[in-house]
Amino acid sequence: MKYKIDETGKFILMDEQGYPIVIADDDKEFGLDAIDLYTKIPTLTNEAKSGRTKIKELKASLDKFADISDPSAAIKAIKTVKNLEDKELVDAGEVDKIKIRLSEAFEAKSRETKINYETALSQRDEQIVEAKKDLFAAMVSSQFSKSDFFTGPEQKTRLTPEIGLAYFGKNFKVEDDALGTKVVVGYYSNGEKIVSQQNPLKVPTFDEAIGAIIESHPDKERILEESSGSGAKKGQRSSIPGPRQVRANDEQTIGNNLEKIASGELTVVSAA
Repeated sequence: MKYKIDETGKFILMDEQGYPIVIADDDKEFGLDAIDLYTKIPTLTNEAKSGRTKIKELKASLDKFADISDPSAAIKAIKTVKNLEDKELVDAGEVDKIKIRLSEAFEAKSRETKINYETALSQRDEQIVEAKKDLFAAMVSSQFSKSDFFTGPEQKTRLTPEIGLAYFGKNFKVEDDALGTKVVVGYYSNGEKIVSQQNPLKVPTFDEAIGAIIESHPDKERILEESSGSGAKKGQRSSIPGPRQVRANDEQTIGNNLEKIASGELTVVSAA
């Protein structure tokens, strides 16, 4: 899944409701509502937790009848014993056979129940993971398309929003603030959370966070846009013939070739 970009390749297109338009793997287009995704995640998480609790309760209940595998046969046996007169004796061999059949049926039913619940939980977990991915895309990816560091008439870096997201997206997470609201939080490459220099009591804005990340990057001179000089300019294309591409998840190659990416010698493509 990817965002629908305008013909300039810099801006994410929005639908009539103001949601960023994404293109699914089957080429269907739709507006991605981050708030709706945010409300679904707790529901899916609670459902998964409830499913696990039910498995525990079911297992505890079934353990009480570990020697019974066929409920109908057990009921029949109980009725038979109740109806026996005192002088009648139960054949020990037949009782052992009943126990074996009951045990086998119980184990088979228990395995089936466990498999069904585990399958349902696995599907819920997958839905939660996908919802979190969509939430990250809606809240973080859109920041790169709006930031002056990657777009606009006074763009501060050589990078397009797509390249910036591919290289620096790992430095951001969607977390809950003190009030439980989902916010975008920046981290340095060493895992240290970025603290706002303007207001240490608040979460830094995206531009403040990305500015701090770039400032601490060893190749910041190559990342930042030059106002003059003989370096590569936006919009220029290399004269080297033939397509040259780099995967979006190849961070080392992207970091070593920022100027070539900015000039068009290298093109960042999907990691899929």
